[in-house]
Amino acid sequence: MEPKGRTVGFLDKMKKGLDVAKDKADDLAEQHGDKIKSGIDKAADVAGKKLKGKSGQVDKVADKAKGFVDDLAKPEANDAKTASASDDPASDADAPAADQH
Repeated sequence: MEPKGRTVGFLDKMKKGLDVAKDKADDLAEQHGDKIKSGIDKAADVAGKKLKGKSGQVDKVADKAKGFVDDLAKPEANDAKTASASDDPASDADAPAADQH
């Protein structure tokens, strides 16, 4: 059985790595959001032509994807969400319980 200290250390490293990846995605969406959304539109056009009769569904998915890009491109909104989540005591539920002897 692996000691808890190693597991927590591993999870901390993973969280830091995911935070870095999220920051990079935010930066890319902010810098290149228009190009990304244009690509989404082009892909939706191709999919709509291939999936005749389903273009309404394809358009809905494309709109949601473009909304996601817009959300990523707003770092101040993302920072506020992250800060409020870390202030939430319920988010500490994943933290290991202290040993009581």
